[in-house]
Amino acid sequence: MEMLVDKQLLFKTNTCLKYRKKSEQYYQIEHLLNGKVFMVGSQVVSLLKWFMIPRSIDEIERDLIDVGKISREDLRETMKMLMGKDILVDLTQENEAYHIGSLNNRIFNVEEFFPEKATDNQIVVIGIPFGKGNNTSSGSAKFPFSIRDFLKNHLVDFSQNVENVDFRFINSKADFSNLKNLFINKRVKDWGNLFIYPQESNQTTYQKIYQLSKDLTVKGHIPLFLGGDHSISYPIIKGLAENYQNLHIIHFDAHTDTYESPINKYFEEKNAAHHHGNFVSHCLKLKNVEHFHQFGIRGIMNARYENLSKRHIYWNDALQEIIDRGSFDSIPEGSPVYITFDIDFLDPAFAPGTATPIAGGLSLNETYKLLDVILHQKNIVGIDLVEVNPDFDRDAQTIQIATDLILTLMNFVEMEL
Repeated sequence: MEMLVDKQLLFKTNTCLKYRKKSEQYYQIEHLLNGKVFMVGSQVVSLLKWFMIPRSIDEIERDLIDVGKISREDLRETMKMLMGKDILVDLTQENEAYHIGSLNNRIFNVEEFFPEKATDNQIVVIGIPFGKGNNTSSGSAKFPFSIRDFLKNHLVDFSQNVENVDFRFINSKADFSNLKNLFINKRVKDWGNLFIYPQESNQTTYQKIYQLSKDLTVKGHIPLFLGGDHSISYPIIKGLAENYQNLHIIHFDAHTDTYESPINKYFEEKNAAHHHGNFVSHCLKLKNVEHFHQFGIRGIMNARYENLSKRHIYWNDALQEIIDRGSFDSIPEGSPVYITFDIDFLDPAFAPGTATPIAGGLSLNETYKLLDVILHQKNIVGIDLVEVNPDFDRDAQTIQIATDLILTLMNFVEMEL
């Protein structure tokens, strides 16, 4: 084709489209990401169905032009029109499902992540400013912006002279040499925040998160997601489960997040999106999720405890026993581990900035001791920190604790440097 000379180009129909037949000859196509609506002919729809599978230039030549299904000129003009409207996308140039907005105030002032330039595996920080999965408050969507603003305003910079940083300000009893080496070797990068259109549906947002998670982990990167409410963890884990077998989830939370109303059994919409209170139920159905390990569960909402396969609860009052024992060997050595940390795991006296506080959680120092035991020498393949809600915070107290937790969790990620 004259307009497309690069044989490496790969084209695919955008997955975020909704089709509606208007007549025998015309269809209405709605782009779910930007809300735009287009009218196209039935031949164009047939072409888009063919492009549902990624097609190379060689395939286009062989299966469309050489057999006379469409002329070279007509195909060139049609593809130009479809690509201009983001209905047909070139997979070698951009991803059809999501866009990441770069930022000037990157976390800890680390370098920006460029996926096409990455030669080494990286810890990649991505903000997910999404809170519509929590019906109590959507304020957690502000956290990815708030933490970056807080660190910038306080001149926190680990991009240079990291050798002189004393990370004992987090926990004087921990060894932070691994964390320091990660920063020195520039293995922590900030990609920015996922761009979420205000009018898009929850399902569309979750699809974007899933694709993002899948794309990062297939290349061996370690994503660190800044939520957002806890509903984002299901598409993240779903993406990881595409690339890792026997995935173990370590879940720190006051809630089991397996809550379902009995009414749902009668009125459940088959395509309804999950939410922050039932994301675990969906994760447990994923084939490659081997087991859920839930720590810190407490509160009256757990009175209707249900014994589910593939998960084990470590109740909040039993955590001190794990700390005293000094070992946690319930995960086979080398198994891939994903960490999801809900800030309400902590007692609200320490972390008030959350929409769903439950009294009786661990203190910050107790949490550090527990993390030391549970995460020691684990094969960590991804992390998220969720439900930090600036609307409920006091004097940025929870933002500061979240910062320390992010650094602490990073310190457990083992990478070849």
